[in-house]
Formats: sequence, structure tokens, C-alpha cells
Amino acid sequence: MMKKISGFLAVITAVAIILSAFTTLSFAVTSEGEDSAEYVLAFKTGDTVYFGEYPASLIEDLALCEALEKEADSCDANGDLSLGGLRFRRVCFEEYRDAGFEEGSVYDGNTQVANGYESNQVYWFRYEPIAWRVLNDAEGKVLLMTEKAIDSQPYNTDCEAVTWETSSVREWLNGDFFDIAFTADQQEDICDVSNVNNDNPIYGSYNGVPSPYAGEFKNGYPFAGTEGGKDTVDKVFLPSFDEITDKAYGFNLNWTEVDDFGRFAGYYDTDSARLAVGTDYALSQGIWTEHDTEEETKYSRYWLRTPGYGETYAAGVLDDGRVSTGWFVNYTVLGIRPLICVDSDFEQTPLKIGAVSDEFRYKEKDVRLFANMDNIKWSSSNPEIADIDENGCITIYDVGTVTFSATSLDRSDVTATCTVEISYAWWQWLIRIFLFGWIWY
Repeated sequence: MMKKISGFLAVITAVAIILSAFTTLSFAVTSEGEDSAEYVLAFKTGDTVYFGEYPASLIEDLALCEALEKEADSCDANGDLSLGGLRFRRVCFEEYRDAGFEEGSVYDGNTQVANGYESNQVYWFRYEPIAWRVLNDAEGKVLLMTEKAIDSQPYNTDCEAVTWETSSVREWLNGDFFDIAFTADQQEDICDVSNVNNDNPIYGSYNGVPSPYAGEFKNGYPFAGTEGGKDTVDKVFLPSFDEITDKAYGFNLNWTEVDDFGRFAGYYDTDSARLAVGTDYALSQGIWTEHDTEEETKYSRYWLRTPGYGETYAAGVLDDGRVSTGWFVNYTVLGIRPLICVDSDFEQTPLKIGAVSDEFRYKEKDVRLFANMDNIKWSSSNPEIADIDENGCITIYDVGTVTFSATSLDRSDVTATCTVEISYAWWQWLIRIFLFGWIWY
């Protein structure tokens, strides 16, 4: 299947204003980059693609935060604001989110505070292209799962007997999330998936092998198999136990032994492929992250759609890559790593460079082009006019023309360029000629 890649690292038009001591130097960023080559798009398990957008990175630039806050009255019901061609989400909560834990639980401490987010404080997050891991590419359909835990939500808002079919998280994923994260064209690329919702494989049987304790009780919990409920048709869904342990999808699980509790020992195997970190936005929503570790990377827990060891439990993945028998469904501290299936000729979400408007003003002639991905190599055709660092931050030294290049570190053959014209505005020419003369320039 042939597809012309046009604008995987596409650029968009934007205008930036830079403050200097006496005057303002303006320049425009215009899109001139286009990939003319053709590639055979054959995705393999483990590849990363970008599709849709969702709040992700915390904005720490005070000048940008102040500019956004001036427009806060324009936010919609979700706290979303479009400005300068980019989307942002405003987060400010008066009360901390109820984690759903039992009183006195070891996990009863507030996770938002632990993650560094305080009540009655305003935080802004940038919408970014969602990074997806390819699980399977077959018959013109690509199965994708997010690389990160993109949000923190309860499996079900109430602690009650529930299955994937009747859960509130299924309704949210196929409703609000679907509408927010994907454009109308992208929604058409997302396929309906018929999901088989199997029973819990540990508290019952797996592949026809029953638990030796089936029908008995251990530690107060039944080893009789928790029903998975009816099969469903979904646009967006959580991974199941079967999918998160499927070797064909890049995961591992050993089913050869049974532990002292009748659980398959492989159920507790760690697997680095299952590890996931939460985005900044997920942290603000209270996702549980292991802070008491010396490891630099702090991994999070996330839900599976498979039931846990009771009707009020759902299974999940621990922060060390083990699959867990579950938590109460109303816990709000587990992450969301949704799956979608798209047509293999889908168009990836482009990298946005620029979208800096008059409201975004930076001193010392320093303008950040808000790149939405980390795996980009930047370069300037003429550093004496304007240079760009590894973070996509431009420093302007003179007027003239310069071309910036963005290259994917995942695929070096995929690049895009952005030509910048740095010139004086008409009124600046008047200042130069009639007021200050050539000495100012």
C-alpha cells in the first residue's frame, strides 16, 4: 500500500512579536516544507505514530501563562482555549479529587498533592499530538495503544457491580474523549471494533486451564471467575488482559506455573513493554505514580477493561509492569491508555511549529516555537541570522531569510522545513528613515 507522506512534520503559519529595548521586530513563519518522496507504509509492532490531540505538557513559561490567563474567559466547559493556532487546557480545582479509597487506606493520601498540583492554583496544559504504539497492522487496519497514560479516570463513577459494557469509562472514552481528541476527519478513520470481553482469567480459567482453587475462597475472595459481561462494539476502548499479554503485540506472559494462591505465576511477571508514564495532565488529575523510588522515570498504573477478582473490581497494570488482579472500580488514580483501530492509510497528526501570536511576547529576542514532540532534531540554514536549539527555541540576531528544518529521530527520512522572513514592519522603516536614521539599525 502506497501513501504519500505530506506534512508528518508539517508546519503552520504563525506570526511572532519580539520585544527589544526600543522597538518591536516582527517576522512571519510560513510553511514551505513538503515531502515529495513516496514511501511504503508498513507499520510493525512497536512503531510510534501520532494521531489526534489531547492535553499533555504543563506550560511553565510565565509569560505564556499570563497571556493565556488574560483569555481565560473564552475557555469552554472543559477549560479549553484556542489561541494562536494552538489549543490549551486550563486546570484549577477548589477541592482535591476524591481518590475513592477506603478511609485509612495506605493509599488514602491525595495524589494530586503528591504530584505537585495544589488546589486554587491555575495550571495550563498544551494540547499535543497523541503518541500511539502500533500493536498490529493487518488487513488494512492498524491497532494502536497510547504510549503514555493520557488521563486519570475511574473505571466507574460508583463502586458497584459493573462490566466493561456498562462502565462509565467506556461511555467517556467513546463520548467526550472521542469528540475532544479527534477531528471529524480523524473520527472517520477510526474503525468500529467488535470486542470480546472475556471473564477474568485468574479467578476462573485461562485457555481452558482452570485455577486449582476455582469455586473456593482464598483470603476472602472467590476463585470462581469474574464475568466479563457482554461483548461490545467500540471506537475507543481499554486494553484487555488478553491484549496486554499478547506476544504478537509485543508483550510477555508466562503461564507455566501456579503460585501458592492458585494464581498463574505468569500473572505477576514484570514486562517493560507494559510500563507507562503519565502525562503532566494525567498527573494533575491525580494519577498514581511511584514517588518513593530512586528511578528517574516514574511509572504509573492504568486500567484494563477485564474485570478483577470481584464484580466491583477491574484489572490493571502496576507501575512495575505486572498485571494486577484489580482495584475497586471507583478509584480515580489509575491511568487511561486507550486503544483504537484505524485504516492503514490514515493521515498522521502533523507537528505544529509556530502558532505564536501577538499575545506571546518574549524579551531578549527569544521566541519559542512550540513543538509538540520530543523526538525532533532542529537545525538552521543560517545561524548568523537566527539559530534554533534542541528544544525548538529560536534566537534572532539579524534581519534576513532563514530556513529551519525539523527531522524525526524515529525516521530520519521524514523531514519538513519552515522558512522565516525576518524583516521590519512598515512603521519601523519610517522610524529608521525619518526619526532615528540608519544608526539605529
